[in-house]
Amino acid sequence: MGNKLKDDWDSCKIEVRLLGGSRLSAKHTNGIPLFWFKFVAVANSGNEMYVAGRSEKASFAVANQMNSQSRPLEERHQNFLNDLVSQLTNDGWEPDGKADLQWWSLRFRRPTSLRQSSFEKIKTAVLDFLRS
Repeated sequence: MGNKLKDDWDSCKIEVRLLGGSRLSAKHTNGIPLFWFKFVAVANSGNEMYVAGRSEKASFAVANQMNSQSRPLEERHQNFLNDLVSQLTNDGWEPDGKADLQWWSLRFRRPTSLRQSSFEKIKTAVLDFLRS
């Protein structure tokens, strides 16, 4: 019976995905490495994983970091995350209250009854591709 509750909900976690080839040549960025990324909501529905949403493309430069770790900065990238969170909540996702270490690693859940059909997933993927 414990698994029944888990099977009634899809889960979702927001991750950062660096875009391929995103480090621009230093000659184009005044010698500062620049990376492009998107916040991506990765959903899990039983044995199936899918992308529930993506933010717009954003950039960050390593020189803007206080340390050598390359990662998004909350004060510069929160609006990209907020847009993705709005998209998720409009699609029926709700925060699940679980905290993670990174400020962007938010977790959501939604009833499986709200899951998109295979056709809707393909349609969404095509539209996302056309927008990127």
